[in-house]
Amino acid sequence: MKPKLTKTKKGKSILSDWLTPTKSKKLKGRDWLIFAVAVALLWISNTMCSLIINYPRQVAYGIFGLTFLALVFFIKKRGLPELGKAINFWDEFFTNCFLAIICAFVSIFISAALLIPFNYYLIFSSKNQTELVKYFPVYSVVTHSGRRIYPGVRFEFNGRTEHLNGHRKIMDEMDKQPLSDFEVELTIRPGILHSFVVSSWDIIKKKSFN
Repeated sequence: MKPKLTKTKKGKSILSDWLTPTKSKKLKGRDWLIFAVAVALLWISNTMCSLIINYPRQVAYGIFGLTFLALVFFIKKRGLPELGKAINFWDEFFTNCFLAIICAFVSIFISAALLIPFNYYLIFSSKNQTELVKYFPVYSVVTHSGRRIYPGVRFEFNGRTEHLNGHRKIMDEMDKQPLSDFEVELTIRPGILHSFVVSSWDIIKKKSFN
């Protein structure tokens, strides 16, 4: 939510004026609803991304970058005319830094929402592809007792570290044995832009050790 700004008082910085609590700056019911929808879209986008390995990150970075630049341009040129009333260089510098952080934060949610149609197409386009079964060494594993909220496993795929959310019973035994004794079994379908969609996965003990 963009706070309603009043005229900057003489001798008072823009940033301190923005951060001063007022009744007009309190979040209303509509603002909380927008925030809840944004969080839900972020969760949906991340859930879809978790089904894709070797994800084309250049698409995600490109959409994020364009969204960030669009927000900065809008704010600088149309949204906040108060920026021209900075009392000194440092006032303008810190105000711009604060705006950049806000734009980056908002861009995360907007770009995640924009990626949902792309993620859906990426997953849908692989439906008719032949499934492949691949095996990869386990890089690390996180159980329910770990520091992460969601358990999962990490492994190397084409030189990139990939992460799959989920829990398998065998993960509880892996703390007592070397990770080199295990491997990730993936059932995947080829997708566009050299990506792969995960149909299912499991962690198994290696049949033979090198």
